Amino acid sequence: MAPQRGGRPHGDRQRRHRDGRSEATGPGIPEALLERIFDRFVRADGARSRSTGGSGLGLSITREIVEAHGGRVWAESTPGVGSAFSMGFPARRGTGEPEG
Repeated sequence: MAPQRGGRPHGDRQRRHRDGRSEATGPGIPEALLERIFDRFVRADGARSRSTGGSGLGLSITREIVEAHGGRVWAESTPGVGSAFSMGFPARRGTGEPEG
């Protein structure tokens, strides 16, 4: 999968250590929604019913936990191909390893 750039990490990306990435095939996320996908109750399918999926809280909770540890999260997506979700954390000085 070659995702388009979407929601970008906040802060100076050169000083971040990319620590995790998850990719999934599927319908993808429209470009206009990528910047909001980590907001509470936002779902890529636009549905509000729990019968068709989750509550729209998972990515918001993920962002809050990652940011509480000094990290950032972002999403990339290609509609009709799939999406990728990444997180990065500040590197320890001189080691390139995540803090904590």
